[in-house]
Amino acid sequence: MVAMKEIEPTETEKLIKREYELSQYQGEFEVLPASELRKIARGRPRPSVLLKSGIPAIDATIEGFEPPELTIITGPTKGGKTLFCQTLTESFIRQGFNLLWFPYENCGEYGERFMRAFGAEVPEFFMPKKLKRNALEWLNERIWETQVKYNHVHAVFIDHLHFLFDMARSKSPSLEIGAIMRQLIGIAQERNVAMFLICHMVKVAPDHEPQAGDTRDSGMIECECDNLLAVWRSKKQGSTQSKIKVILNRRLGVFDYVVTVAKQGPYLREIEQRQQEAPQSWENKCYQ
Repeated sequence: MVAMKEIEPTETEKLIKREYELSQYQGEFEVLPASELRKIARGRPRPSVLLKSGIPAIDATIEGFEPPELTIITGPTKGGKTLFCQTLTESFIRQGFNLLWFPYENCGEYGERFMRAFGAEVPEFFMPKKLKRNALEWLNERIWETQVKYNHVHAVFIDHLHFLFDMARSKSPSLEIGAIMRQLIGIAQERNVAMFLICHMVKVAPDHEPQAGDTRDSGMIECECDNLLAVWRSKKQGSTQSKIKVILNRRLGVFDYVVTVAKQGPYLREIEQRQQEAPQSWENKCYQ
């Protein structure tokens, strides 16, 4: 008996079949009306991890930091960026969260010089014995290692951006920084961690208040981040005061909100002042 030759479907028949399959698709990437998506979003519980800065005005304004957000900390040289991150570290650990640090700029052997900045009582964060520059895959593995060994990591601090690529060999620093930002976002999402990245600011006048566009070397830094905060010190002689500015918070649409703080030991603490202006939002800005 001669076997019947299978008849190939025509292009039209293939198209009809594929359209039928798409019409029945209900998977992870299904397209839905906005009304249904809002029902799903409203039905989900609030995030179980919300890291509070310990600075009341900031926490009231942006409600804390949520994984997998990428937060940029910028400001002038010696303006208090690392000090602010130390403050966040102490606050997050006090709340019971696990933290991993990559203190490239001020590490010392086995992190001794970096830990000295915390004073007599060093919070129990995690840190590699030795740091490897220009190696995002290695950085991702250290986060993974910490999660496996110590149950979980909630936040990662990197000081600073320019240790993540070779500036001298880069033909296009701006584009390379953009690629690094996207890779960091991918790592934060894959590992479900809140990531904090310190970035340099362009040279400005001593009395300049940091603004959007002041981060150095690439506009992609601000385009890709979820939160952008700036820290700078008072130029008054003998003053221990600093300013922290929420330049941008995408989740709540808050921007340009300034808080006054002062150095107390190894940390920054908010100073009680007269009632501060309410933070601006995208909606308010659009109609001004």
